[in-house]
Amino acid sequence: MALRRLVKNTLAAAVFGLGGAYIATHSEAIINIYEALYPGDSAKRQALDMCFLENHDFNRLDAAQRTACYQHARLSGAFTASIVGAVPANDIDLRQAAAAGGALPRNDIRRAEQTRSAHSN
Repeated sequence: MALRRLVKNTLAAAVFGLGGAYIATHSEAIINIYEALYPGDSAKRQALDMCFLENHDFNRLDAAQRTACYQHARLSGAFTASIVGAVPANDIDLRQAAAAGGALPRNDIRRAEQTRSAHSN
């Protein structure tokens, strides 16, 4: 029993060590793959999300499918541009928009609370 545990622990340490060494030596390639799958550009990110919503067989790992997705998004660019510019990206943007007097999204809890308090007065 102790021998099995020793072999198992040694094997696990070897696998983790080799994995760590591979990541350390190929970190730039791994970062490039990650950035291709989850781009920092919001328009590209939006395009990839829309492609997946339209076709659940869409594969982000396939460079040809990503390129085709970007071309498809460019052809319907007016739609993508209007969505990217109109939808706040995160909670901070929502708070800033609300503080600036911007309209709250329909499904925002603050809007429901304002409506509730207005009707109760």
